[in-house]
Amino acid sequence: MFSAAPSALILSGLLTSWFPTDFRWSTGDLPVPYCISANSTRTSLSQTQQRQEIELAIRQWVTTAAGGASPCGYNARAATYSCNTSISLNDNKNNIFFNSTTWQHGSQTLGVTHLGGSGNCGSASGYQFYCFSAPDIELNDVHVTWRNNGSSTDIASIASHEYGHFIGLGHCNEGGSPRCNIGQAIMYAAYSGGRWYQPASDDVAGACALYPPINPGAVGYPCTGSGVCTSGVCVNPGATGYCSQTCGSCPAGFACGPNPQNAGQQVCLRDDGTNKGLCEVCRQGAANACRDNGFCGFAGLPENDVTRCVTPCPNPNGPDGGCPTNYGCYQTQQGNYCFPKSSDCTNLTNFSELPFGATCDGSIACVNGGTCIGICSTECTGAPGQGSCPTGYACEVFSFQQGDFPFCAPVANEGESCAGVRACPTGPCLSTGIIGPTCYRDCAGNPGACNNAQTCTTYNLQGGGSVAICEPPGVPPRPDLPDAGTQPRPDAGGPGADGGSPEDGAVPVCSCDVSTNCDPNCSCDPACLNACTCDVSSGCDQGCACDQACGPTGTCACDTDFCCTAGCACDAECGANCACDLTTTCDPDCTCDPECQPGCPGFRDPNAQVQTKGGDCRCVSTGGPDAPSLLGLSLLGLLALVSRRRRLW
Repeated sequence: MFSAAPSALILSGLLTSWFPTDFRWSTGDLPVPYCISANSTRTSLSQTQQRQEIELAIRQWVTTAAGGASPCGYNARAATYSCNTSISLNDNKNNIFFNSTTWQHGSQTLGVTHLGGSGNCGSASGYQFYCFSAPDIELNDVHVTWRNNGSSTDIASIASHEYGHFIGLGHCNEGGSPRCNIGQAIMYAAYSGGRWYQPASDDVAGACALYPPINPGAVGYPCTGSGVCTSGVCVNPGATGYCSQTCGSCPAGFACGPNPQNAGQQVCLRDDGTNKGLCEVCRQGAANACRDNGFCGFAGLPENDVTRCVTPCPNPNGPDGGCPTNYGCYQTQQGNYCFPKSSDCTNLTNFSELPFGATCDGSIACVNGGTCIGICSTECTGAPGQGSCPTGYACEVFSFQQGDFPFCAPVANEGESCAGVRACPTGPCLSTGIIGPTCYRDCAGNPGACNNAQTCTTYNLQGGGSVAICEPPGVPPRPDLPDAGTQPRPDAGGPGADGGSPEDGAVPVCSCDVSTNCDPNCSCDPACLNACTCDVSSGCDQGCACDQACGPTGTCACDTDFCCTAGCACDAECGANCACDLTTTCDPDCTCDPECQPGCPGFRDPNAQVQTKGGDCRCVSTGGPDAPSLLGLSLLGLLALVSRRRRLW
């Protein structure tokens, strides 16, 4: 800070006269970018002149090897990012600007440098330093009229003092030396006027202690071509060029990476907030902020005000997406990237995982990047019921809000319940108005798939289409009849469905009869028997002797809608249990539908609530452990599991 009047002298026992701040730039930060906003409203100088004055001040501290005036090793460059005109030590920008709106430091204060940082940047002359993090300089544009003629408000003179703070120098009078006094050193705490922007001997001593002169041609030495460098390697030849060397061990502040001029060569690159690796702090918005095609833009890993690099998943379909140990592959709006499983780049091992097949609710991650679908599972390939799954599991298609996806699920055999996360290797998972989700054997086009105690029957599905299944499901063959599969049993609706003769040698199943009355000439007419499969109405059909809706204790198997149908006395939805309701949404007019009750009993998300829209009800997540979170990622992920169960019409 520079005041118009001298501040009180603070004495100490230090032998040096120059006095440091607690910070300095690491070698890898050089050349340090600066961003000038020539935005003064209290000057007759043009924006170009304002900028020239501030750049003149900066050059006084830049090494002569880079075209500056200092014999020390500090270097700077103009930033390529857009400037901010407000103070923020977390925006990864080094801003220099005139403050004409929110000046809070009094009318006698000409400029203020805001400092901050972390980490270990070594020691010099007995002092230990933190590493700078985005310091800012603001100049008083409320009380000061700025000039460039050596008056009491000379821009270059004031800016040179503030830039001394920017490189890590404090007020030299705090060091207690007689050779630091007003008019004797740029870094004295007060300014008496005049055009004086060149650092004096005490200022230079401090700057060179912080940034020792660079050996010509050594790593970090400025270069415009390879001939300047001892190693023959010049990175970014030109105004921002510096000497490097091929990788082996790199000096502090440098990291191994591909040479921008020769991608096949690994060299020591300056650690300036760019070319960062996975999980390293990076400069958001900077070109080449992350190496390996990484992305810099995710905060909360763990700092909310710091961005770190994430890199693309090498193999998104493999375990953990091919990411390194302790990292998983996550889908974001920018693509699939490797993130720490702990969500903490500073503590990579602090996480828990559930094994494959374990029950999950989304609050704990699944091992190897698995997906929680009620159990920890992985996507599979291959035919339903088969596919690339471990023993005891089979591929099954499940419905999510984003669409249908195949996942490995525990096997349910024919005749067993397939409710929840189960796979049916034998055929479809179906439910009726009475029977819950059950695995059936598929016999479409192959009635011989059924054993000699079963019948291949075709049904229409509630959502459209049809299935042919073996009934009853799961029963063993009868030993008093020919072996299973030896007696031809044509699929219902096959040859003969148009009223012609059944297939030769087939046992007639009367599938061609669709009336509700008993046809005397059709000996197998189900209306004449006790099956009544031809009856599909919800009321009692007179003349259909086996119509279950006409019976006093009928089971109403013909009723497959989800609500209580008036006139159907045995309609299950009219009873107290409503066991026939198997959808995952609230069906209007079905008062006992569990999804219509508060809290959505039985819905996978224990925090789900009922949501009504357009007369329809559904259970929705309210952000409990089943809601996606990514670490702050949109992540987009698979959302709550929706039942895949189908219902016979």
